[in-house]
Amino acid sequence: MPAFAIMALAGAPPDKKNLYELDLREQWLEFYSAASSRPPAAGTTINEAFLAHLREIVTEPEYIGPEFIGFCHSCGFPEWDEDMVLARGNSEYRLCDECRQDWTTCDQCDAYYPGGELTTALSDNEYCSSCINSYYSYCEACEGWYPDEDEELHDHMAYTGEGCCDSPQLKFAIRNDGSEPLENDTRVTIELPSGVISATGMAQITEYLQRRSMDYARLSYNVESLGAEWQTRQGNFAKRLSSKAYKDYKIKLPADVLSQVGVLARDHSNAASMSIEITRNLNQPAHMFYHEDSCWWGSYGESRCALKTNGGFGLRSFSSYGAVTGRAWVLPLRMGDAGLYPTFDTRGADAFVVFNGYGELSGYAPARVLAHMTGWTYRKIDFSCEPMFVNAGGYLIAGEAIARKYEKQGIDLSVYQHSSLFADEQARAREDADVAA
Repeated sequence: MPAFAIMALAGAPPDKKNLYELDLREQWLEFYSAASSRPPAAGTTINEAFLAHLREIVTEPEYIGPEFIGFCHSCGFPEWDEDMVLARGNSEYRLCDECRQDWTTCDQCDAYYPGGELTTALSDNEYCSSCINSYYSYCEACEGWYPDEDEELHDHMAYTGEGCCDSPQLKFAIRNDGSEPLENDTRVTIELPSGVISATGMAQITEYLQRRSMDYARLSYNVESLGAEWQTRQGNFAKRLSSKAYKDYKIKLPADVLSQVGVLARDHSNAASMSIEITRNLNQPAHMFYHEDSCWWGSYGESRCALKTNGGFGLRSFSSYGAVTGRAWVLPLRMGDAGLYPTFDTRGADAFVVFNGYGELSGYAPARVLAHMTGWTYRKIDFSCEPMFVNAGGYLIAGEAIARKYEKQGIDLSVYQHSSLFADEQARAREDADVAA
């Protein structure tokens, strides 16, 4: 209700209503029903007749008019003009509060439109036809709209999958479990050990029990005494834990706790024969990295540029027929005075962080792969690296001391989209060589 209606005098004549008492919808329904037997005079619309009717029954008729009351173009009900919203960019086309809930605003002009009338731009924002044609241009390569103001900066390559830049060091290698280092774009099959729960898996089980209940604290400190084998003559790990809890502490572990312990134990002990490959050629289409709808080939295209120019690479897995079955992003890290930072030196790196895993390389899987190849341990950590879009933290692969330190504090990095890191590292290497000479 408008402010002037609330300020209306309370002392109205018996046959008149104050504006603040007026229920426009109720009045409209009564009037509309009566109009079926008493239609408005010739040349007068029912809306005009309704306003004339209101002027007859209120104490402030000067506030009854089209400048104060409008009619919703969706449901047709009357509404105070100041409570209505602009629709379809037309000052004569307005919606009541209830109807606007089913409409969507144009991200340029803020007018309301039915969802089907808006156009989605490459940025994923939605615009009306007037705004999209006035302020945006269509890119045939991207098959989408981009802002005219970004014409000189628009990079359709980021949307087509080709990317706007290449890694400055496409050729590289990483350690491979004591074998010859694994070169980029070289497919190999690795065998992850089975039957024995990794140290990380045992730590995860211990921490889970401690988080779950204070009653399980004493039990959690003796998890190692059960041995790290998944299956023994006394049963699987979860069954042995259940027996120990009841025998030593008179604790009966509930089914959901045993189920979660079993999941953690299996995740960190399952055998795996996996065909993998590492690459910095990230300008291939998204489907070549398993997740064909990845935002790194769309609205977050700058993420790939940042990974490529800061030493990162992709880890992919393949089926026996050569189809991509999973992928994860990997960022090599070096330890400095201020902590871990990106590096192109994959052989001399002090750690790797793995994130955004999909398919066969989702969850702990890529961390187990790299830990097996490097001989290090791994931990789930909080991880972010602007401007890269990181889904849900990451996994740190490093020596025990580094892994333990960053498991609690996490890693929060900020890098340039198009970094000069490679050139800077090369320059430092030359300086060090000159000094040594």
